[in-house]
Amino acid sequence: MRLAGGVDFLWPDVTIGNTIDAVQHAIENKTRLLFSGFPAINSYELLPDLVTSKEEAWASLFYKAYNMSLIPFSGKIRSMRISPSAIQVFTTSEKKYIISYENINLFSLNSISGLELNFDKVFCYNKVVDWFDVRTSGEDRLSFDIPRDSVIQSIESYPSSRRDGQVHYDLYSISHLSDSQLISYEYSDTYIRFMVQKYVRDKKINLELWKRDVGRVCEVVPKHMIKNIK
Repeated sequence: MRLAGGVDFLWPDVTIGNTIDAVQHAIENKTRLLFSGFPAINSYELLPDLVTSKEEAWASLFYKAYNMSLIPFSGKIRSMRISPSAIQVFTTSEKKYIISYENINLFSLNSISGLELNFDKVFCYNKVVDWFDVRTSGEDRLSFDIPRDSVIQSIESYPSSRRDGQVHYDLYSISHLSDSQLISYEYSDTYIRFMVQKYVRDKKINLELWKRDVGRVCEVVPKHMIKNIK
């Protein structure tokens, strides 16, 4: 049954986003959490403790929030439209719900309309992940010292399932590239492979490029402050 004005739910505080920070915020503040998709988390990325994977941390927090009844639509939101006092939620089953709110804790603009005049998405860099198969050695997890002026941000050693029944570690590197760098040979996957091979030379391992993943990283910048959207 709808409330006055065609409103389906009256939730004073709402959190919107799908990151670990968004889920953590919803749990700590006991707010409803609206998210329109799973986060883009590399399954081998670790938290600062270098033990817990971000994927495991997110799944654990999501499960906790779900059991606290903070996630009303689970993964069924297709898009949302935000007005000064209401959120229209459009689901993958072609249904629409109207939520009346007082405050929004905004962690993402993905799949959201209605705030174009209030926020900009500013491009920061392309996050480039180059994956490498370790062809020799690979029995031990390795650490690497990367020069501060290197285009490569980090090189990570991760437990690979490429060899069934064996403990084996492959590598991936992370680089932050501009659009022009992305199409330049000096920052190509081949060139990055040469650089990574140089950094691991003392480990006596040989590498073969598996694939390259590219994701655009943007910052949400408010054009002017909105009192009830943080």
